Amino acid sequence: MYNGLVLMSGTATMEDCVVADNVISKAAAVTVNGANVTIRNCTIVRNTVQVPGKFAVNMSAAGNVYNTIIWGNSDTATTANWTGNTTKWDTNCTYPLTGVTDPNTIGDDPNFQSDGLHPKFSSPCNHTGNPELATATDFEGNLRGDQPSIGAYEYVDRGELEVSA
Repeated sequence: MYNGLVLMSGTATMEDCVVADNVISKAAAVTVNGANVTIRNCTIVRNTVQVPGKFAVNMSAAGNVYNTIIWGNSDTATTANWTGNTTKWDTNCTYPLTGVTDPNTIGDDPNFQSDGLHPKFSSPCNHTGNPELATATDFEGNLRGDQPSIGAYEYVDRGELEVSA
């Protein structure tokens, strides 16, 4: 029994999806084992795996991760965002950057609005995605434009006041 998305065979694409605030008792929030999976413009955040040494995203099979935020996930002891064998990793936002060699990946806090999912104006994920790898619209149907944002949500001004310390 798993708590999360488990892909064991075949080919699948996850686009413009949100995997957030889950508590997983076994495996990971997204487990890919024996499948070929592409994760594109997703936001995978604040998931807790209750097994030490497990990760929120575990890709033990070949796959692709594009324009995706993987941040703030943990196991019972440490930050545990992702591990795996990706064929292509391009223009994502994750911290820490453990094992990431893509020069286009942002290793910083995505700086979300108060809902914890939409990027603020000052987010490093705003308009920094790879347009050749992006989906045409976001999770809410907003057009991505020429320079898309990383994650499931395109930046849209919602009138939130940002306060700097």
